Amino acid sequence: MWILHFNLNTSPELLLCRFTQLSGEVEKLDYANATAAGRKITSLIQALQDVEEFHQIETNLQVKQFLADTRGYLTKMIRTANVRHIDCAIDGLRLRVVL
Repeated sequence: MWILHFNLNTSPELLLCRFTQLSGEVEKLDYANATAAGRKITSLIQALQDVEEFHQIETNLQVKQFLADTRGYLTKMIRTANVRHIDCAIDGLRLRVVL
């Protein structure tokens, strides 16, 4: 499991390096184990909140919006990872697709 620690002294270069590492970790997530993937994504969401808090991002609206959008996408990833089946109806025909 990976956890990021940010503080007021974290340099922009170190942040870039850590986010690059995180990108690789997101690509390696094993969605077959939805619980573990969800926990890792949750820790990433918390890390993004920490970045926004510790680095006084409120003055840079573009970065603040990017972080908010990213957290939203990660939240959707958790929901998607927990999907076990999809119900749909097409022209009165009902289908259940089991994933």
